[in-house]
Amino acid sequence: MRHLKYALLVILIGIGILDLAYVFFRRGYNGYFRFEQTRLAEIMNGNTPYDALFIGSSRTLYHINPKIIDSIMGVNSFNAGMDGANLLEINLILKCYLVNHPAPKYVVADVSTQAFDIEFQPFFNPNVYFPYLNNKIVFNTLEPYKHTTLLRYLPFLQITECDDFLREGAFLGLTGQQKPLAPHYKGYLESGKDTLPLPFKVKYLKTEYLIEKQGLDLLSEIINICKKHNIKLFITYSPVYKKKDEKMNPAFFPRLKSICDSTRVPFLNYRSIGLTNNNRLFRDEIHLNRYGAEIFSGMVARDIHRIVSIGNHR
Repeated sequence: MRHLKYALLVILIGIGILDLAYVFFRRGYNGYFRFEQTRLAEIMNGNTPYDALFIGSSRTLYHINPKIIDSIMGVNSFNAGMDGANLLEINLILKCYLVNHPAPKYVVADVSTQAFDIEFQPFFNPNVYFPYLNNKIVFNTLEPYKHTTLLRYLPFLQITECDDFLREGAFLGLTGQQKPLAPHYKGYLESGKDTLPLPFKVKYLKTEYLIEKQGLDLLSEIINICKKHNIKLFITYSPVYKKKDEKMNPAFFPRLKSICDSTRVPFLNYRSIGLTNNNRLFRDEIHLNRYGAEIFSGMVARDIHRIVSIGNHR
Protein backbone atom coordinates (compact mmCIF):
# COMPACT_ATOMS: atom_id res chain seq x y z
CA MET A 1 0.00 0.00 0.00
CA ARG A 2 2.87 2.34 0.86
CA HIS A 3 4.49 1.71 -2.53
CA LEU A 4 1.20 2.52 -4.27
CA LYS A 5 0.95 5.84 -2.40
CA TYR A 6 4.52 6.71 -3.38
CA ALA A 7 3.80 5.78 -6.99
CA LEU A 8 0.68 7.97 -7.04
CA LEU A 9 2.62 10.81 -5.42
CA VAL A 10 5.36 10.56 -8.03
CA ILE A 11 2.75 10.56 -10.80
CA LEU A 12 0.98 13.61 -9.38
CA ILE A 13 4.26 15.48 -8.94
CA GLY A 14 5.23 14.55 -12.50
CA ILE A 15 1.92 15.79 -13.88
CA GLY A 16 2.32 19.00 -11.88
CA ILE A 17 5.78 19.60 -13.32
CA LEU A 18 4.54 18.88 -16.85
CA ASP A 19 1.58 21.21 -16.38
CA LEU A 20 3.96 23.95 -15.24
CA ALA A 21 6.12 23.32 -18.31
CA TYR A 22 2.98 23.66 -20.45
CA VAL A 23 2.12 27.01 -18.84
CA PHE A 24 5.52 28.36 -19.87
CA PHE A 25 5.25 26.74 -23.30
CA ARG A 26 1.85 28.30 -23.96
CA ARG A 27 3.02 31.69 -22.73
CA GLY A 28 5.98 31.59 -25.08
CA TYR A 29 3.91 30.25 -27.97
CA ASN A 30 1.26 32.94 -27.62
CA GLY A 31 3.94 35.61 -27.35
CA TYR A 32 5.88 34.54 -30.45
CA PHE A 33 2.80 33.82 -32.58
CA ARG A 34 0.92 36.85 -31.25
CA PHE A 35 -0.67 37.87 -34.55
CA GLU A 36 -2.01 34.38 -35.16
CA GLN A 37 -3.34 33.96 -31.64
CA THR A 38 -4.78 37.49 -31.36
CA ARG A 39 -6.82 37.19 -34.54
CA LEU A 40 -8.01 33.73 -33.53
CA ALA A 41 -9.05 35.09 -30.13
CA GLU A 42 -11.12 37.72 -31.96
CA ILE A 43 -12.80 35.00 -34.03
CA MET A 44 -13.49 32.73 -31.06
CA ASN A 45 -14.23 35.15 -28.23
CA GLY A 46 -14.59 38.62 -29.68
CA ASN A 47 -17.88 40.41 -30.17
CA THR A 48 -16.95 43.32 -32.42
CA PRO A 49 -19.70 43.77 -35.02
CA TYR A 50 -18.38 43.37 -38.57
CA ASP A 51 -20.42 43.88 -41.71
CA ALA A 52 -18.35 41.52 -43.85
CA LEU A 53 -16.42 38.38 -42.89
CA PHE A 54 -13.88 36.86 -45.27
CA ILE A 55 -13.00 33.22 -44.67
CA GLY A 56 -10.81 30.78 -46.57
CA SER A 57 -7.22 29.63 -46.78
CA SER A 58 -4.00 31.64 -47.09
CA ARG A 59 -5.50 32.86 -50.37
CA THR A 60 -7.88 34.87 -48.19
CA LEU A 61 -5.36 35.72 -45.47
CA TYR A 62 -2.93 37.30 -47.94
CA HIS A 63 -5.33 38.42 -50.69
CA ILE A 64 -8.09 40.39 -48.96
CA ASN A 65 -7.15 43.78 -47.53
CA PRO A 66 -9.96 45.13 -45.30
CA LYS A 67 -8.76 48.72 -45.78
CA ILE A 68 -9.60 48.49 -49.46
CA ILE A 69 -12.79 46.49 -48.90
CA ASP A 70 -14.03 49.01 -46.32
CA SER A 71 -13.21 52.08 -48.40
CA ILE A 72 -15.04 50.81 -51.50
CA MET A 73 -18.01 49.10 -49.86
CA GLY A 74 -18.42 51.43 -46.89
CA VAL A 75 -18.36 48.53 -44.43
CA ASN A 76 -16.36 47.24 -41.47
CA SER A 77 -14.77 43.96 -42.57
CA PHE A 78 -12.55 41.31 -40.98
CA ASN A 79 -10.20 38.83 -42.64
CA ALA A 80 -10.52 35.39 -40.98
CA GLY A 81 -8.49 33.42 -43.53
CA MET A 82 -6.43 30.54 -42.11
CA ASP A 83 -3.37 28.93 -43.67
CA GLY A 84 -4.34 25.77 -45.55
CA ALA A 85 -8.02 25.95 -44.60
CA ASN A 86 -10.37 23.59 -46.42
CA LEU A 87 -14.15 23.49 -46.00
CA LEU A 88 -13.84 21.73 -42.63
CA GLU A 89 -11.87 24.64 -41.21
CA ILE A 90 -13.94 27.28 -43.00
CA ASN A 91 -17.05 25.69 -41.47
CA LEU A 92 -15.41 25.72 -38.03
CA ILE A 93 -14.39 29.37 -38.27
CA LEU A 94 -17.86 30.48 -39.35
CA LYS A 95 -19.61 28.58 -36.54
CA CYS A 96 -17.21 29.82 -33.87
CA TYR A 97 -17.44 33.40 -35.12
CA LEU A 98 -21.24 33.40 -34.88
CA VAL A 99 -21.25 32.26 -31.24
CA ASN A 100 -20.34 35.71 -29.86
CA HIS A 101 -20.43 38.09 -32.83
CA PRO A 102 -23.54 39.59 -34.36
CA ALA A 103 -24.20 37.97 -37.73
CA PRO A 104 -22.45 39.94 -40.49
CA LYS A 105 -24.32 41.17 -43.54
CA TYR A 106 -21.93 39.33 -45.84
CA VAL A 107 -19.76 36.24 -45.66
CA VAL A 108 -17.25 35.73 -48.46
CA ALA A 109 -15.83 32.20 -48.54
CA ASP A 110 -12.93 31.49 -50.87
CA VAL A 111 -13.01 27.84 -51.93
CA SER A 112 -9.74 26.50 -53.30
CA THR A 113 -9.27 23.33 -55.31
CA GLN A 114 -8.31 21.22 -52.28
CA ALA A 115 -11.22 22.50 -50.18
CA PHE A 116 -13.44 19.43 -50.69
CA ASP A 117 -10.64 16.93 -49.99
CA ILE A 118 -10.91 16.78 -46.21
CA GLU A 119 -9.00 13.55 -45.72
CA PHE A 120 -5.96 14.88 -47.59
CA GLN A 121 -5.24 17.31 -44.74
CA PRO A 122 -8.11 17.95 -42.29
CA PHE A 123 -6.19 20.77 -40.56
CA PHE A 124 -3.09 22.57 -41.78
CA ASN A 125 -2.05 23.47 -38.22
CA PRO A 126 -4.43 22.07 -35.56
CA ASN A 127 -2.14 23.41 -32.81
CA VAL A 128 -3.62 26.88 -33.15
CA TYR A 129 -6.98 25.56 -31.91
CA PHE A 130 -5.74 23.66 -28.84
CA PRO A 131 -6.18 26.64 -26.47
CA TYR A 132 -9.89 26.54 -27.43
CA LEU A 133 -10.68 22.90 -26.71
CA ASN A 134 -13.21 24.06 -24.11
CA ASN A 135 -15.20 25.36 -27.06
CA LYS A 136 -17.61 22.56 -28.04
CA ILE A 137 -17.43 23.44 -31.72
CA VAL A 138 -13.63 23.23 -31.74
CA PHE A 139 -13.58 20.09 -29.59
CA ASN A 140 -16.11 18.22 -31.72
CA THR A 141 -14.57 19.30 -35.02
CA LEU A 142 -11.07 18.15 -34.03
CA GLU A 143 -12.21 14.99 -32.25
CA PRO A 144 -12.19 12.67 -35.31
CA TYR A 145 -8.59 13.63 -36.04
CA LYS A 146 -6.97 14.30 -32.64
CA HIS A 147 -7.17 12.87 -29.12
CA THR A 148 -9.04 15.95 -27.98
CA THR A 149 -10.02 14.58 -24.56
CA LEU A 150 -6.41 13.86 -23.62
CA LEU A 151 -5.22 17.16 -25.08
CA ARG A 152 -7.89 19.04 -23.14
CA TYR A 153 -7.43 17.46 -19.71
CA LEU A 154 -3.68 16.75 -19.99
CA PRO A 155 -2.67 19.93 -21.85
CA PHE A 156 1.06 19.25 -21.57
CA LEU A 157 0.50 16.58 -24.25
CA GLN A 158 -0.11 19.43 -26.69
CA ILE A 159 3.64 20.01 -26.71
CA THR A 160 4.12 16.60 -28.33
CA GLU A 161 1.88 17.68 -31.22
CA CYS A 162 4.20 20.54 -32.15
CA ASP A 163 7.03 20.33 -34.65
CA ASP A 164 10.46 21.84 -34.09
CA PHE A 165 9.44 25.18 -35.63
CA LEU A 166 6.58 25.63 -33.17
CA ARG A 167 8.66 24.55 -30.18
CA GLU A 168 11.44 26.93 -31.19
CA GLY A 169 8.85 29.70 -31.52
CA ALA A 170 7.58 29.00 -27.99
CA PHE A 171 11.15 29.20 -26.65
CA LEU A 172 11.81 32.47 -28.49
CA GLY A 173 8.52 33.84 -27.17
CA LEU A 174 9.71 33.30 -23.62
CA THR A 175 12.68 35.54 -24.41
CA GLY A 176 10.31 38.30 -25.51
CA GLN A 177 10.65 37.79 -29.25
CA GLN A 178 7.78 37.82 -31.75
CA LYS A 179 7.58 36.17 -35.15
CA PRO A 180 8.70 38.71 -37.77
CA LEU A 181 5.62 39.95 -39.59
CA ALA A 182 4.75 42.06 -42.59
CA PRO A 183 2.20 44.85 -42.05
CA HIS A 184 -1.22 43.55 -40.98
CA TYR A 185 -4.68 44.98 -40.42
CA LYS A 186 -7.95 43.46 -39.15
CA GLY A 187 -6.81 39.90 -39.76
CA TYR A 188 -5.10 40.61 -43.10
CA LEU A 189 -1.38 39.85 -43.44
CA GLU A 190 0.55 41.57 -46.20
CA SER A 191 2.12 39.11 -48.62
CA GLY A 192 5.27 41.11 -49.27
CA LYS A 193 6.76 42.60 -52.42
CA ASP A 194 8.46 39.53 -53.88
CA THR A 195 7.55 38.65 -57.46
CA LEU A 196 7.30 35.31 -59.21
CA PRO A 197 10.63 34.63 -60.96
CA LEU A 198 10.76 33.73 -64.62
CA PRO A 199 11.01 31.26 -66.27
CA PHE A 200 8.03 29.96 -64.29
CA LYS A 201 8.15 26.41 -62.96
CA VAL A 202 5.16 24.79 -61.26
CA LYS A 203 5.99 24.14 -57.61
CA TYR A 204 2.82 23.97 -55.50
CA LEU A 205 -0.06 23.02 -57.77
CA LYS A 206 -1.41 19.46 -57.43
CA THR A 207 -3.86 17.49 -59.55
CA GLU A 208 -5.15 14.73 -57.26
CA TYR A 209 -7.50 16.55 -54.88
CA LEU A 210 -10.85 14.81 -54.50
CA ILE A 211 -14.38 16.14 -54.23
CA GLU A 212 -15.51 14.21 -51.15
CA LYS A 213 -19.04 13.90 -49.83
CA GLN A 214 -17.88 15.31 -46.50
CA GLY A 215 -16.65 18.43 -48.24
CA LEU A 216 -19.92 18.80 -50.14
CA ASP A 217 -21.89 18.39 -46.91
CA LEU A 218 -19.76 21.02 -45.18
CA LEU A 219 -20.37 23.52 -47.97
CA SER A 220 -24.10 22.77 -47.80
CA GLU A 221 -24.02 23.43 -44.05
CA ILE A 222 -22.24 26.76 -44.59
CA ILE A 223 -24.92 27.79 -47.10
CA ASN A 224 -27.69 26.80 -44.69
CA ILE A 225 -26.05 28.61 -41.74
CA CYS A 226 -25.91 31.80 -43.78
CA LYS A 227 -29.53 31.46 -44.83
CA LYS A 228 -30.57 30.86 -41.21
CA HIS A 229 -28.80 34.03 -40.06
CA ASN A 230 -29.94 36.07 -43.07
CA ILE A 231 -26.34 36.48 -44.25
CA LYS A 232 -25.61 37.15 -47.91
CA LEU A 233 -23.04 34.50 -48.87
CA PHE A 234 -20.55 34.84 -51.72
CA ILE A 235 -18.27 32.06 -52.96
CA THR A 236 -15.01 33.11 -54.60
CA TYR A 237 -12.06 31.49 -56.31
CA SER A 238 -8.85 33.53 -56.08
CA PRO A 239 -6.58 33.83 -59.12
CA VAL A 240 -3.59 31.61 -59.79
CA TYR A 241 -0.73 32.47 -62.11
CA LYS A 242 -1.24 31.60 -65.80
CA LYS A 243 -4.29 29.49 -64.88
CA LYS A 244 -1.98 26.54 -64.22
CA ASP A 245 -4.85 24.87 -62.38
CA GLU A 246 -6.58 24.22 -65.72
CA LYS A 247 -5.90 20.48 -65.49
CA MET A 248 -6.48 20.32 -61.78
CA ASN A 249 -9.68 18.58 -60.71
CA PRO A 250 -11.61 18.80 -64.01
CA ALA A 251 -14.86 18.39 -62.07
CA PHE A 252 -14.10 21.11 -59.49
CA PHE A 253 -15.31 24.24 -61.27
CA PRO A 254 -18.42 22.70 -62.87
CA ARG A 255 -19.41 21.14 -59.53
CA LEU A 256 -18.88 24.32 -57.53
CA LYS A 257 -20.76 26.41 -60.10
CA SER A 258 -23.61 23.90 -60.12
CA ILE A 259 -23.91 24.10 -56.31
CA CYS A 260 -23.89 27.90 -56.37
CA ASP A 261 -26.43 28.06 -59.19
CA SER A 262 -28.82 25.66 -57.48
CA THR A 263 -28.61 27.51 -54.15
CA ARG A 264 -28.53 30.99 -55.73
CA VAL A 265 -25.22 31.81 -54.11
CA PRO A 266 -23.11 34.20 -56.23
CA PHE A 267 -19.91 32.52 -57.45
CA LEU A 268 -17.16 35.01 -58.24
CA ASN A 269 -14.59 33.04 -60.21
CA TYR A 270 -11.39 35.07 -60.66
CA ARG A 271 -9.46 32.29 -62.38
CA SER A 272 -9.38 34.03 -65.76
CA ILE A 273 -8.92 37.70 -64.90
CA GLY A 274 -6.17 39.70 -66.56
CA LEU A 275 -3.79 39.91 -63.61
CA THR A 276 -3.27 36.11 -63.73
CA ASN A 277 -0.79 36.70 -66.57
CA ASN A 278 1.34 39.23 -64.66
CA ASN A 279 4.16 37.55 -62.73
CA ARG A 280 4.94 40.87 -61.00
CA LEU A 281 1.67 40.59 -59.07
CA PHE A 282 2.38 37.10 -57.66
CA ARG A 283 4.83 35.95 -54.99
CA ASP A 284 4.32 32.31 -56.09
CA GLU A 285 1.89 30.57 -58.43
CA ILE A 286 -1.02 30.49 -55.98
CA HIS A 287 -0.46 33.65 -53.91
CA LEU A 288 -0.62 37.28 -54.94
CA ASN A 289 1.95 39.68 -53.53
CA ARG A 290 1.06 42.97 -51.84
CA TYR A 291 0.40 44.77 -55.12
CA GLY A 292 -1.69 41.96 -56.55
CA ALA A 293 -3.70 41.76 -53.32
CA GLU A 294 -4.50 45.48 -53.48
CA ILE A 295 -5.82 45.14 -57.04
CA PHE A 296 -7.70 41.95 -56.24
CA SER A 297 -9.28 43.35 -53.06
CA GLY A 298 -10.61 46.25 -55.09
CA MET A 299 -12.08 43.90 -57.69
CA VAL A 300 -13.81 41.77 -55.05
CA ALA A 301 -15.20 44.82 -53.25
CA ARG A 302 -16.58 46.36 -56.45
CA ASP A 303 -18.13 43.07 -57.59
CA ILE A 304 -19.85 42.47 -54.26
CA HIS A 305 -21.02 46.08 -54.08
CA ARG A 306 -22.43 45.80 -57.62
CA ILE A 307 -24.29 42.54 -56.88
CA VAL A 308 -25.69 43.88 -53.61
CA SER A 309 -26.79 47.14 -55.30
CA ILE A 310 -28.59 45.24 -58.07
CA GLY A 311 -30.34 43.10 -55.49
CA ASN A 312 -31.44 46.15 -53.51
CA HIS A 313 -33.04 47.71 -56.58
CA ARG A 314 -35.12 44.68 -57.46
